[in-house]
This record gives sequence, C-alpha cells and structure tokens, in this order.
Amino acid sequence: MDMDADYTAPGGSSFRDVTSVFALASQEMDPGSIVAIDAFSLSDAMTATEIGEPRLDTGIQLENTERPQFDPLTPLLPEEICWIIDRSMAYETEWHASNPLAHTVFTLLYVHCLNDVDPDVLPFLPMIDLDSSRPLELITVILRAYTSGLLKSCSLAWNELSKGSLLDTEDWQSDKSDVSLLEGWPVRAAIARLDTALAWLSTTTKVPPSWQEALKIRVQFRRTILLLLNSTESLPRGPEDFNELLQSARHSLSVIRAHPCESISSSSPAHAAFDPYIARQLNTFLPVRVIDVPSLEQTCDAYERLLNGWEDLAKLSNTYQLSTWNQVGFHQSWFGAPAAQPAYIRSCAQTLFYDGIQIIHNQPQSWLVDRLFEETIGVSYHVFAQHWGGQGSASLLDLERKIIHTIIPHVRGLWNNPARRRRFLVKSIYDWHIIYDTLCVLIEGLDVSDDIDPVTFRTLNQFSQAVVPWRLASITEVILSGFQLELYHPLERPFAYWFAAQVTDVHLNYLDVLLKGMAGVVPQGESIVRLLLIWVVSTYTYSIESPSRKEMQFQQHFLVALQAMSMAMFVV
Repeated sequence: MDMDADYTAPGGSSFRDVTSVFALASQEMDPGSIVAIDAFSLSDAMTATEIGEPRLDTGIQLENTERPQFDPLTPLLPEEICWIIDRSMAYETEWHASNPLAHTVFTLLYVHCLNDVDPDVLPFLPMIDLDSSRPLELITVILRAYTSGLLKSCSLAWNELSKGSLLDTEDWQSDKSDVSLLEGWPVRAAIARLDTALAWLSTTTKVPPSWQEALKIRVQFRRTILLLLNSTESLPRGPEDFNELLQSARHSLSVIRAHPCESISSSSPAHAAFDPYIARQLNTFLPVRVIDVPSLEQTCDAYERLLNGWEDLAKLSNTYQLSTWNQVGFHQSWFGAPAAQPAYIRSCAQTLFYDGIQIIHNQPQSWLVDRLFEETIGVSYHVFAQHWGGQGSASLLDLERKIIHTIIPHVRGLWNNPARRRRFLVKSIYDWHIIYDTLCVLIEGLDVSDDIDPVTFRTLNQFSQAVVPWRLASITEVILSGFQLELYHPLERPFAYWFAAQVTDVHLNYLDVLLKGMAGVVPQGESIVRLLLIWVVSTYTYSIESPSRKEMQFQQHFLVALQAMSMAMFVV
C-alpha cells in the first residue's frame, strides 16, 4: 500500500504517517476479521462511514437542487397567487395521505416567513408597491391569510390525530420539525384574517374581476375547511350548522374543480415559493424525499373524500345503534382502496364513538351492554340482570366489564388501517368467547325450579347465544381480510374460501335459532293458556316491525350470498 510521494497529510506536517504500521499488522489477520476496542459497536462503525446517499446525507448539496433566492415580498400576479394556493392545497392532501409535513406543507416557504409579510411591519408599503398589476396586498393580505389558515387547519388535524387512536408513522406523520403550526393562535383570529382577505377582494380594484372570484372562492374554501375542523368535536351538539358548512365546502370545491388556474411560465417567480428540499434546513430525522405534486383533479378528489368522511361523521353522531356502527365500520374498510378514508376522519370516528369517558358524547359505558342484547335478540338486558340482583350488581359486574372492554375496541378498531384492524379482530374473537362462556356459567347456575317459568328460562338462554354472531362475524372478517392484505399463498386460497363458507354456515344456523326467539317447543302437558302466553311473548319480542328482526333478516340475505360466493370461489 504505497503512498504518493507528493501526498500531503491533511492538517499540516505535524502528523506521522502510520499507514505502513497498519499494513504490517493486517498481514497477520485472517480475511474478514476485525480488531476493535472494548464496547465498539456497529453504531460506532457507521458513524465513521460516509453515507454517500443524498436522501440520507442532508448536508450534501447537489447541483440540481440549487434554487434561486426566495424573497417573500416579491410582487406576484393574481394568477401566480392562485397557482401557489392550489399547489399548497395539493400538499395538504398529501400530508393527510400520511406524508411528512417537511415534504408537503412545509415546502411552501411562506410558512416560514409569515412575520416578514406582515403589513403592520411594512409602514412604507406604497413605496414598495410599484407595479399596479402586482399589488403587494396579494401577498401581505391574501397569501398571508391563506397560509395562516392552512397552518391552523393542519394544527387542528394534528391535535385530533395525536390523541392516539391511530399510530404515528403508521397512519400519519406527526413530525413538525420544530416549525410552528400556530398552535397557540385562536381559530377565531385565523377566521378574522381570512374574513379580512375576503373583504379586500370584494372591494379592491387592483385585481381583475375574474381573478377576484377565483381567489375569493379559494379563500372561502379554506375558511370553511377551518370551520369544519374546529366544529368536529362539537358535532353532536350542532349538526345543522355542520351540514351547512359541508354544503358550502362542496359548492366551493365544485367551482375550483370547474375553473382551474392556468399554468404559469417556468420563469415565474412563483416557483421559488416552494422548496421540495426544505427538509435539509429543518430539524428532522427523515430522509429527504421529493413528493410528486398531484393534479388539481386528484387534489379535489382527496378533498371530496374528506368531505364524504365528514358527512358520514355527521350521520353517525346521531346514530345510537351498535349494529349500524358495526356495519359502517366494515363497509368503509372494504370500500375502495384500503384505508380510503383519510387518517383524520378515521381518528374522528373513533373519538366520536368513545372519547375516553362517554359513548357518542352522552351515553354511559353501561349503555353498550343493554344495546348489545336489545339489538341482537330484541330483549332488554334488564330482563336478564334482574335474576342476579339487577344491572351493576356484584355477580354481573365482571360480565358487564368484559362486554364494555370488548365492544369499545371492537368498534373503534374497525377504523384502523387494514393490517391493524385485522389484529384487533383476532383479539376480539377470544374476548367474545370469554363473554359467551361467562354467560353460560351464569345461566347454568339457575335452577328451573326456582320460580322461573320455562318461557323465562328459554329467554335467558337466548342471551348467551346473542354474542355468538359477533364472534362469527369477526372470524369471517379475519378470513376475508387475508385476501385484502394478500397474506395467502395461492395454494391456501381455496381452503380460505372453504373455511369462510363453513363459518358463514354456522353463522346462518345461529341466526335461525335467534329468529325463532322464544317460540320453542312447548313441554308436554302445557295448558292452552301457557301456549298462548308463549306465542304472545314470542310475537312481541320478534314482531314484524322489530328492528332487531329486520337486521337479522338482512344479515341472513347477506350471509347466504357470501356463502354462495365463497363456495363458488372454492370450486373455481
């Protein structure tokens, strides 16, 4: 390992060349071996190695990443402001699609210099505003207000997502890179700033009328989105106002979709407003990644999904049926692409169902126990509980706690991403079996001779069977979700279809038993009065108008179709 005679060691001539020493010592080592000091780790070795990967080495500056100097007070045309707003909307939807803020919203450089465009610190504004076609108010009033509303919108969404219903880095990216989202700034202040921008657009003569309308509809859309984000927590208390905001947002979005901004020239200074490599200058551990900006049509589709999710939340906020929550959860997980709804909507749905204290904002947790049996077999839980001292008694406390701690994660888990949702369902299968076993033990402890007539005894037996359909539905979903997640080997798929058909068959048998209700076989020797009593109670419990009966009949039709499809796929 010879050294060049002209080689000069870095740092001056006071260093001694020890290359020959290491070369001599290495001759006594076997190939692939290493000599290291105590406690030397892989991390120590990697810190001494040059990465050589531009996405990870944030200090490297490539030639094609050099960008012109950005001046936030550079005058812009109205169409350039409109282009910047549309591009920032696209980046916001990309953040909702689980991309980091540093690669999306924060690439808008006005986010980092809001104070520099504050008109209150520009006392000589008329001297700066020299081009009548590029009024500086487009930046200091319009773009500043819109950027403030954008950041506040992200802040409200971030607050909801950070509640822990969904997992950071799995469903969304929480890293703010030490950049302010205006967390301490009141929402009403952001709304007031947007109102000021709308008022200026309505009265100014510095902007052509066509561009006035284009900018007004975009500022109005941002204002409505901000109000929707701020109103989601109070949704059950004001659904009418919320629906009006939804209609306003849909109207604004349809106008934006129908009248897109024209493309700007490549030499426009508006291009300098975005820096896809801004992450190099931020406090973040994420590698730099340039996000492909979606088209306006794709951006509008993403906002449409967000508005559809809000509409579903508005309907669910007044829905007090467990079966409806269950079916909506299953439906949204299979509708379109996996996790088609934004993470923000899925987090809001979980918070709406259970906020850590109450169910759907105003129901106690014990309400879940009564709804489970009321909706499944059409009989109130109080009919069952009265034989053990009433609801909340010591002998039923363990059962009620198990039901509550099973239903809450079961329903909330339906709004997780497909992989994690499947894990929740696998866990709930065991939990439902424990509830079934507990009910059986309680019912077996009853003695028919202890003043319990046969009709009541058969009714109590129905309660243990009420939880079986929930368990079987979870098993079916676990099997079918394996296809969605592509977990099965081609040789395993026929068996999975066959297994789904078998589970569905058992489910149908249980629904048949529940639909028969208490109209069981009358013991020999029963009087006509007793027979009439059984018929009346049975008819009352499962009347034609009973919601529980209608739900079970719907489930029967659905499961028959699912079983036929599964068997057909097995045969194919």
